[in-house]
Amino acid sequence: MPPLTYADYLDLEKLLTLQRPRSTPPEHDEMLFIIIHQTYELWFKQLLHELEKIKRDFSAGDLFGAIHSFKRTRTIMKVLVAQVDILETMTPSSFSSFRDRLETASGFQSIQFREIEFVLGYKRESTLKYVKPDFPGADRLQQRLKERTVIDHFYDFLEKHGAKIPAELKNRDLTQPNGPNERVQQEILELYKSSPEVSILFELMTDFDEGLQEWRYRHIKLVERTIGAKHGTGGSPGVPFLSGLVAGVFLWVYRFNLALGIFNLIPLPPLDGGHFLPYLLPRRAWRLLRELERYGPLLLVVTLLSGAAGFVLDPVFRWVSGIYVAFVRILL
Repeated sequence: MPPLTYADYLDLEKLLTLQRPRSTPPEHDEMLFIIIHQTYELWFKQLLHELEKIKRDFSAGDLFGAIHSFKRTRTIMKVLVAQVDILETMTPSSFSSFRDRLETASGFQSIQFREIEFVLGYKRESTLKYVKPDFPGADRLQQRLKERTVIDHFYDFLEKHGAKIPAELKNRDLTQPNGPNERVQQEILELYKSSPEVSILFELMTDFDEGLQEWRYRHIKLVERTIGAKHGTGGSPGVPFLSGLVAGVFLWVYRFNLALGIFNLIPLPPLDGGHFLPYLLPRRAWRLLRELERYGPLLLVVTLLSGAAGFVLDPVFRWVSGIYVAFVRILL
């Protein structure tokens, strides 16, 4: 038997024959379009692989195993966002030159991405209406609908670290999406304050969710600039449909209450389905809130005093500025 080579191990000859442009003659940018989306599907496969490990880590109470995997998934999300930069080098006219060759094929039909949504707890049985039984991978998606999500396994992890999880969450209907729960939010807040190691995990989970939202947002803007208000090739409404999906599907429902709880303010009421619009505060702002936890009340007092002083002194500053401007005008 000949020695194993790099090409043999990766099955490169087969891999490199899978990019088959359908335009005739081949449009130059169609090759880029195919490679980018095939690469996305490979990364989706890796994300699913990592999320399955995270499930096992959570149920086993393996904090550092989960931290390691979330660092990897967060980095993968950065790569997915960076690929949008490459795809944006393709102009709308370039895409239009071969878009008709896609016929009814669409990223809307990506089974693996729907699997990722289901695994993270964002389940919608309505999604299955758009997945024909003969679609490759349709059986996997049906199975994912009935499985415990990452958040369900996250409840196991919280229990192993002393949190009390309501029975209705542990015995919930697995075909339904995970939703917010005030009791769990409070338990997370207590762990966040009392366990620095666990708080690192919470931050990484939020970072991953932010990366997922960023990728969706960039994808929407790419579609918007490429096809405008047209419908997607798979029959979806296009941009309006995608815009409805830009929301956190993971830990944002907890993170917002964490940030507010630090300052002992009134917590935000949970929104329907546990989703919040992204980018209400950038990541650095959250870091600042966490670092200033100890000085929150003092910061609030200083802010109020500064505002009051500004309100009182503002007329004086305006009067002095007016005299200065008048004087300058006379000299000129």
